[in-house]
Amino acid sequence: DFYEQVAGWLNAEDFARPVCGEVFELIGDMRARGLPVDPVTVLGALRERGRVRPDGYPANELIAMVEAVPVPTSTPFYGRQVLAAAVFRRIDEAGTRLRQIGRHARGTPDEAFELLAHSWQQVAAVRQRWQQASGRTIDPVMPGDRASVQRDMDPRSVVTHELGGRGREVS
Repeated sequence: DFYEQVAGWLNAEDFARPVCGEVFELIGDMRARGLPVDPVTVLGALRERGRVRPDGYPANELIAMVEAVPVPTSTPFYGRQVLAAAVFRRIDEAGTRLRQIGRHARGTPDEAFELLAHSWQQVAAVRQRWQQASGRTIDPVMPGDRASVQRDMDPRSVVTHELGGRGREVS
């Protein structure tokens, strides 16, 4: 089942357009209740929730979503694309928040560090889901990865992929 292949790592907030995330959540809810899922039943469920405007929106959005993923077997591929875009949005959001803290120097340093930690938590959460989606482990140091920080601070080791791989000591 293609929905199940992405449901473990793709979240509604990963979609750039909120209506797409809402439809994704709705599909999960419908499946959990054993209801059939197709464009007609999804639009009906949106209507029941009062989410269809008098002009029919989001009916055209729903059609565009169906057309964007022409074959259900493509669901994991397109899900990874949605998540990849979400990764970059989260990083951009974290960078924006950090720039604002630095430029405006509002609050206390403790508050600044709390905001920094919160930003990193959000990036780390999407990083973990990306690893799940892509099947790859990401090596860069994230705050809190004490072993990686200690390894990288050790002057005897230089970690470079060009010199033969991960974690190789070079003298």
